[in-house]
Amino acid sequence: TLRGYVKERHKQELSPISGANVLWKGTTKGSVTDARGYFEINMPAGEELSLLISFIGYETQELIIGKEQKKILVILKEVSTSLDDISVVGEKDAVSFNMKSIENKINISKEGIKRLAC
Repeated sequence: TLRGYVKERHKQELSPISGANVLWKGTTKGSVTDARGYFEINMPAGEELSLLISFIGYETQELIIGKEQKKILVILKEVSTSLDDISVVGEKDAVSFNMKSIENKINISKEGIKRLAC
């Protein structure tokens, strides 16, 4: 059994990542980290195995695990992305429009949204 923690670096400290996927590559055998970022996963037979660790918003890591290795610490890195478009939908009156740029903060009142919908 392989045991370990999945964490992220936040400034100078490590914080646990809860809900990260830990999976043996090429199999359906896997685990999910708990609130402490902890996981346990049974090791299939083999000399060296590839372990995939992933979580939304972070880069997936692939690690080679030797059959003698029993504990690991994985630190995932955030993926930096930017938005090109954003959609705002008002549910009550089914208002919908797209903004091409979100560089500046925009405050729109309820009345403003109604005017845009017309």
